[in-house]
Amino acid sequence: MPLDRTIAALGDPTRRAILRRLADAPRRAGELAAGFAISRPAVCKHTRLLTQAGLIRARKNGRERIYELAPSGGKAMREAIEHLREMERFWDVALGAFKHYAEKDSSGSQETFRRDTKWVRSAAQAPRGGAQRSRGES
Repeated sequence: MPLDRTIAALGDPTRRAILRRLADAPRRAGELAAGFAISRPAVCKHTRLLTQAGLIRARKNGRERIYELAPSGGKAMREAIEHLREMERFWDVALGAFKHYAEKDSSGSQETFRRDTKWVRSAAQAPRGGAQRSRGES
């Protein structure tokens, strides 16, 4: 499942509310739509996006559709969380380098900033799950 679809699916408060409802128990389409301030067709569009992202699935029971969390949804969520952690590490490093540069007095060396900036770029390109580099490494 593409990460973009997962993050886009989680980007809407209605879709997050649908996921919370389905975390309790599978629900028929009518039950799922009840209580939202939007139309049932709008809820169906949200469920379609969640299904395409692999977070929920629908099964037919006669004329009804029963929605439930998809077994693959856990994997999609873990991938999204890992991606967000990588972005957090990048921003921590980038903002740390910026803070270091900003706190230097005006007579400070520009070479330090160049070295820190190079380190930020290399840290951002580090492979997933790899060990974090210490500040002193180049």
